[in-house]
Amino acid sequence: MNKIRFAALSLSLICSSFGIANAEPYVYAPDNCEMRIAFPEQPTIEKKCQANKEKVDCHEVLTYKKIAPPDASVTVRVTCVEYNKEDLETYTPPVVEQTLNQLLKDQGLEPFDIQSGEVGDMRRSTSLSIGTSDDGIAYMYSGQIWIGKTSLFTLEANMKGPEEKSIEADFVSILRETYPKNAEKEKNKKKNQSE
Repeated sequence: MNKIRFAALSLSLICSSFGIANAEPYVYAPDNCEMRIAFPEQPTIEKKCQANKEKVDCHEVLTYKKIAPPDASVTVRVTCVEYNKEDLETYTPPVVEQTLNQLLKDQGLEPFDIQSGEVGDMRRSTSLSIGTSDDGIAYMYSGQIWIGKTSLFTLEANMKGPEEKSIEADFVSILRETYPKNAEKEKNKKKNQSE
């Protein structure tokens, strides 16, 4: 019995030394973004820059991907870009809904549902697409654009393949853990008041 425990402990230590053990959740909530999102583990973070006449604008692109062999996967892509208020006001619900529609078309997907509304002091538009691709693989796609007073947050979440609990859990968890920072403050305030 002790040999089995020792072997299990050794395997656990080896896995953790190689980063295989339970990964820590990763919360992305930079100062210049009015949103926060939590991933099951740290996503890949790339810096993308564009030069315009006055300056070079850079922002981060986060990509989280998990694959469960043979064919199940979840991929989430997130950006949050700082804008001035005047530019953000041009993103009306019809403009944002058209943008989401184009994102779906770019991936060869058909929109199932596109909606706009407000959450606190932020405007949000979401799209949902469910179906089967040309190669017969089932998918579920959610696109979101959140517009605040100082930033524009985009999220694309795509789950593909046969039913796989760990993939579904990550997809649902990431979408559930995406919300405005001020909503988190309100939630904590209400929790503190009830205690």
